[in-house]
Amino acid sequence: MTPSPTSCRRPRVLAVVTLFCPPPGVVDNLMTYVPHTDGLYIWDNTPGGARITWPTAIADRIVTHRLGANVGIARALNAARRMTLAEGYDLLLTMDQDSRFDADTFAAFVAEAARRSMAADDSGDAEARAFVPRINRQAEADAEAVEQTNFIVSGTLFTAAALRAAGPFDERLVIDAIDTDYALRLRRAGGHILQLPQANLVHSLGQPLTRRILCFHPCTLNYSPLRTFYIVRNHLYLRRAYSEFRRPDLLRTLVWKRPLYILLMEPQKGARLWAWCRGVWRGLRGDLGHDPYLLRGEPRPEAPDRMA
Repeated sequence: MTPSPTSCRRPRVLAVVTLFCPPPGVVDNLMTYVPHTDGLYIWDNTPGGARITWPTAIADRIVTHRLGANVGIARALNAARRMTLAEGYDLLLTMDQDSRFDADTFAAFVAEAARRSMAADDSGDAEARAFVPRINRQAEADAEAVEQTNFIVSGTLFTAAALRAAGPFDERLVIDAIDTDYALRLRRAGGHILQLPQANLVHSLGQPLTRRILCFHPCTLNYSPLRTFYIVRNHLYLRRAYSEFRRPDLLRTLVWKRPLYILLMEPQKGARLWAWCRGVWRGLRGDLGHDPYLLRGEPRPEAPDRMA
């Protein structure tokens, strides 16, 4: 049987990464996936702009956007979403600056995602799908794909159909819980999230801090006041906004245990406790309109329009 034109065509992949005072290894991180993409959209939140010399092999596929201020990641994701849909890309890869793919596994990840999404297109069912790799676990070429209920921003591949179905990312969330919110909306729209075992994403959370207290060795993710506010506010907002968001374990770890960790282990106790209080107050009320950390003079973030 002669393959259809759609199945013969290699998918066009756009990657987006948000930079903020990028670490020294950021180029090495990008080189684990960018050579297998068709475009790289860089949103630079670094004050004054990041000073990076890009390798010649990828320099011609980079588009850089800089506002001169840190406006979070949701606006960057929406800019890349618009580019994906406007310029006919098949897949959008969203990445953190400090994440990388392990041992050349990204090419296999894209190939498997393309096989599954192209097969759906050929059957006339352009299914809304997000594909996620394994995280900090060894890749296995022959293992089975697993349906998931959530994803993190870093390492996720979205089909164009998924980006249309779920709509824009919610810019009012600014930094944290954007992925959880988008996963909930994607699943409400009938989409699916599938973990493909062909790839491993090397990813870390926060800046872990461990202390010895008597015979215990507790570990905290040591988030800054700004991150503390957004993590607390946004997760409490999700609990209020989505009846299907049932993660008491996540709320216990990220919200209700934070004051204890701050008091016992972390620096900037006053600033972090104040950020936590403000986050709890806004989150319990479902109030994303009053943001004490969003920079003055920037356009007010808006709620996502499902029709956009």
